Amino acid sequence: MSFFAIPDYPLPITHSKKAKTMNQSTPPKSTRKDIIFIFICSIFVFWLASAIDAFELLVDLAHQYEEWEIDEFFTVTIILAIALGIFSWRRWRECEYELTYRKSIQSQLKIAKDIAETEKKQAEIARKEAEVAQEKAEIANQAKSEFLASMSHELRTPLNGILGYAQILRRDKSLNNQQQYAIHTMQKSGEHLLTLINDILDLSKIEAQKMELHQQDFHFSHFLTEIVDMIQVRAMPKTLEFQHDFEANLPIAVNGDETRLRQILVNLLGNAVKFTERGKVTFKVILIGEKGKKIENIESSPLPNIRFQIEDTGPGIAPEFLKTIFEPFQQVGTERYITEGTGLGLPLSQKFVEMMDSSLQVTSTVGEGSIFWFELQLPEAVDWQHNETVQGTIIGFEDAPRKILVVDDNAANRMIFFSLLFPLGFEVIEAENGQQGIEQAKALLPDLIIMDLVMPIMDGLEATRQLRQIPALKNVIIIAASASAFDKQRKECLGVGCDDFVTKPIQADEVLKKLQEHLKLTWIYETENTIEASPSTPQEIVAPPTNIAQTLHELALIGDIDGIIEQATKLTQIGNQFEPFAKQVQQLANDFEIEQLQILVKPYLKNSF
Repeated sequence: MSFFAIPDYPLPITHSKKAKTMNQSTPPKSTRKDIIFIFICSIFVFWLASAIDAFELLVDLAHQYEEWEIDEFFTVTIILAIALGIFSWRRWRECEYELTYRKSIQSQLKIAKDIAETEKKQAEIARKEAEVAQEKAEIANQAKSEFLASMSHELRTPLNGILGYAQILRRDKSLNNQQQYAIHTMQKSGEHLLTLINDILDLSKIEAQKMELHQQDFHFSHFLTEIVDMIQVRAMPKTLEFQHDFEANLPIAVNGDETRLRQILVNLLGNAVKFTERGKVTFKVILIGEKGKKIENIESSPLPNIRFQIEDTGPGIAPEFLKTIFEPFQQVGTERYITEGTGLGLPLSQKFVEMMDSSLQVTSTVGEGSIFWFELQLPEAVDWQHNETVQGTIIGFEDAPRKILVVDDNAANRMIFFSLLFPLGFEVIEAENGQQGIEQAKALLPDLIIMDLVMPIMDGLEATRQLRQIPALKNVIIIAASASAFDKQRKECLGVGCDDFVTKPIQADEVLKKLQEHLKLTWIYETENTIEASPSTPQEIVAPPTNIAQTLHELALIGDIDGIIEQATKLTQIGNQFEPFAKQVQQLANDFEIEQLQILVKPYLKNSF
């Protein structure tokens, strides 16, 4: 670097006017400080010149060595003085540049500090806004949960009356077929409405993360047989071929959520039957080991996956719709199918499968069909015992008379329990609220209490707490009955001392099963038949004569069950080849499935199209 060069300090980029001037290539103009500094240097030079002794000494030295002349020495002195002045000016400029640089750095540090403080304040504001938003979301979720709980109770309570009386009336053998058909229609309509309510509530509970699985041991082969029988009835009217292929080495009993698994399979198989007009629907259950390999021997794999696979030959699903079919309330297909259902079946099925740590898969080809499948780990139930003897209608029990106290503020609900239990030999006592329930329990010491939860004066939870404090009633069986479908309330009931829980609308079979379990009852049946469950083999259906098909259709339109059964019997007398068709007609008539019966006979009508 040149001696007279000004040092190149890396000045930071700034928007100040002074910094812009310094970054320009032209040298800065002289300032007052520069002039004063040069003047002082000049005085210093003349001061040296006036130092006579020093000057003479220098002259003597010059003459002694005869190297320099006086003029030359004076010239050198002047040059040195000028060099000193220039060097001093250069140092001054260095200091000025360094000072400017430091000021710029300080300015930038201040700006950075201001930015950091601003960002900190903004982050604090964002954090507070997030906390407020989260609090509002929690309040909204709480309000939503309370609304759903309230709506669940309000919707299920009237359904409890409809479905409860329908189940009781169907047990009445004195009713004729027309009356039985009317009751059956009422029950089916109520169950359909209940299914819609449950689907909406299930979706809401999943979104609110309030849905839980209930693991229990259940008979796997019987479970699959029930699914097959249920879907077979739906496939019959469409003359579809419904096949099932279950591996022989499947476990007899497994541990899992039976209710949710049934809901998934019924949704998938129901869709396959609904959208498939011709061909077949196949239901496969396969044991899958590591890397998707099929297992031949279950003992070789202690916990294999069980694959559930549903195949159909329906219209198929276009690739652009394969993702939307799992969105709530989204339906694909023709207008005819879109008007059926709510569009919640597949979304719920997918969410239930995900809760079971799996995923619902689908492949589809337009014009060829679709395949839905998922795999679950269902541990084999240990020490499983199950009575395979299927009994008839319960008409009583062998043990000593039992007292049952029903505590419910709704008179219709109390009457349903009375109408169900009194004919079987139970002594039924009623109370309108929790306070009355405690008084009745103290006075009569019932064997079992059915306790409603939402009641005036004293609710069921408080009544249960107080009952558990009474020594004589400390061990009495208490079954909570509630129209709420939330698991939280179920846990609250068990936490305060209830022994079990039933959901309204009540199912008669479920109530009787719990009574048998807790009271150790031995039922008396109207008929006792040992039925060996075995899958039915599809038989080829021969088309009936057109005139009989026409008659069956007309009888179905007016709901004449006796006439339909009579025509089916007459058909079997014409020829054995019509027996499969006649059996389907009789089964649908006995089950009062009039709409399905109309669909069954429609293809065989003379003017059918």
